Amino acid sequence: MSCVYCGDNEGGLTVDHLLARALGGNNSAFNLVTACRTCNLSKQDKSIRSWFRWLRRLGVDTTKIGRRIRGLVKRPLDMTAAKKHLEARKR
Repeated sequence: MSCVYCGDNEGGLTVDHLLARALGGNNSAFNLVTACRTCNLSKQDKSIRSWFRWLRRLGVDTTKIGRRIRGLVKRPLDMTAAKKHLEARKR
């Protein structure tokens, strides 16, 4: 497993809501993705569009991130595998 946003699999992974719960998102497997701590903290409760605008203002090219998201979110997150992965990281 790796961060759906940047592809990192070395740092601690978290589970992130594509559409933040604060914006009406839910806990369905189609709305959850794995994200590294850096990306998750950066995105916070922003929508993907809003986050991309913020990243672009910082000079980040969001093209690759957009491609990764589109390619990886076509299938729901395997919640069992994600939970196992996150638990293994805690040890």
